[in-house]
Amino acid sequence: MKVVKGLQDENINQESTEKQSSFIKMKKFQFVMLLFIIVFLSAGITTFALAFGDEKAVSVGNETSRSEFDKLYTAFDTLKNGYFQEVEDNTLINGAINGMLESLDDPYSDYMDVEEAKNFHESISSSFEGIGAEITEQEGSIVIVSP
Repeated sequence: MKVVKGLQDENINQESTEKQSSFIKMKKFQFVMLLFIIVFLSAGITTFALAFGDEKAVSVGNETSRSEFDKLYTAFDTLKNGYFQEVEDNTLINGAINGMLESLDDPYSDYMDVEEAKNFHESISSSFEGIGAEITEQEGSIVIVSP
């Protein structure tokens, strides 16, 4: 009986091991399928939301429209819509900035648009002609070096 009992115990252990391994395999399969379903559901919901979602403009930071600029906006809109010729936005904006700087009565304050700034930088970076002296800075002092 002991031999038979030992064989029965082995069969029971073997069956439980087979059940356990098939259970683990089944769990792995279920886990993979669950993961697969979650990924595809997430992708589907994201695609649906992007395709059919309501697009809204989001304001980031402080509101740039202030009541002090109401007169400026009114003048801009009046000139843009009511002037007898077509006026570019940049022309009106640059003119407004120049007018603000001129109201300071400061000879050292000036506004340059992109083209004016480019021309200014080209004019000061070109070669200078004169007496032929070269000016350098050494140890914080300006030194004139003759050729």
